[in-house]
Amino acid sequence: MDPHRKRDSVLPEGWLEGLFDKADLDASYTGLKKCSHFHAETMRGFIRHLQLRFRDADLLFANGLKKAIKAPRTIPNLVRQLVLNAYWFQNRLLQGPIQGLDSPREFRFPDFPQFIREEYPEVEFVERLRTSAEALLRLHLGEFEAAVKIYETLVEKYRDEPDDRLAQQYLGLAAAFHNLGQTQEAARYLENAGFCIQVGGRLLNRGRVAANLLAAYSCLQDTESARDWRVFVENLDCPQATKDVLFKRSTLIVQRWTRESRLLMA
Repeated sequence: MDPHRKRDSVLPEGWLEGLFDKADLDASYTGLKKCSHFHAETMRGFIRHLQLRFRDADLLFANGLKKAIKAPRTIPNLVRQLVLNAYWFQNRLLQGPIQGLDSPREFRFPDFPQFIREEYPEVEFVERLRTSAEALLRLHLGEFEAAVKIYETLVEKYRDEPDDRLAQQYLGLAAAFHNLGQTQEAARYLENAGFCIQVGGRLLNRGRVAANLLAAYSCLQDTESARDWRVFVENLDCPQATKDVLFKRSTLIVQRWTRESRLLMA
């Protein structure tokens, strides 16, 4: 499923594929230079998030939201607004502990009729993105049992999706089970995540999962596995600048472990 179909696309042709298959963050950012749609602003923010430039990402997401409010109320634009909020939320989580935030009410997703879902398969994409965001929030709030239930639902529903996406759900399960003291289950899901990205997937997603695996095994003091995933990242066919931010992402996760004594994914 491609959430940016050609007939609706507001991004340059082939841009999205280039981002995820080449993982050249600087080149992808430059490639949006002539794009003014709010979704282009979202993707600029997403790239800055990947580069761990959190403040810049926040500003781009905020600007994108201002543009989104003025954009035509179409199904594609509604989907794009949901993507914007999901990416903005991920950027907030990676910056540090959530303070002063109570346990959220159940997330709500617009009830799209079946014919809309059939006409716009991107609705399914963004629903999965929203559910993944809820699972990640529960994990970061310490609601580990709730996180397990959501991640298990995602794995069951999207078991046939690309390996790199499934790996992200396995990472969440591993972290939640570890924090519940179920270390054998956690180890199994870490292995599942690693197997998934070794089988295949898009380069950028594989790199992000590998960075999380490097961090997880470092936290668990499994030096041999951590070394293997460091080599995996080093051997990725992408610019060195991308590898550098992946290693920085791992370091951030380890720092969170040191401060909070729990395993988190990002």
